[in-house]
Amino acid sequence: MSSHALLALPLVLIAAITVVDLNVPADVHLGPLLVIAPAITASFAGPRLTALIGLLAVGAQAFIGWYFDVLSSRNVLVQILALAVLSCLAVVFCVARERRQAELAQVRTVAEAAQRVLMCARVPTHGSHWFVLQRTLFVAAASAWAMAYQRRCTGRETALCGW
Repeated sequence: MSSHALLALPLVLIAAITVVDLNVPADVHLGPLLVIAPAITASFAGPRLTALIGLLAVGAQAFIGWYFDVLSSRNVLVQILALAVLSCLAVVFCVARERRQAELAQVRTVAEAAQRVLMCARVPTHGSHWFVLQRTLFVAAASAWAMAYQRRCTGRETALCGW
């Protein structure tokens, strides 16, 4: 699914929830469902787009309160505040996810470069097998160190070199 189609989903949800909330009886409150939009956006977009969708959802909640002339009521103000806080949390999680992805990309780049250097080293075709054995042990140790470094940086154990 393209990113434009994914972006349409939270926008359609905001519009649909707002329109339905304006057309149901006044004692039915659908505004709190607007939190779905920034939550969904956080699953596929970055922090800026998630913040924008959160802002639109807060605006829609405020519009619903204004439409029913209850914008200054405690209930609507708490709903707006809760929606704003949850939208901010979604943005914080997006920032954390992007930082973690950047760290993981850096670890992968270092590991791949080290692996390329080690695998491309020329093995002499003459002489003893001692050099071949040392190189094999060195490659295994370097791979183990790369996995340990990746585990330390990411907190997860990921197999490198097809292990």
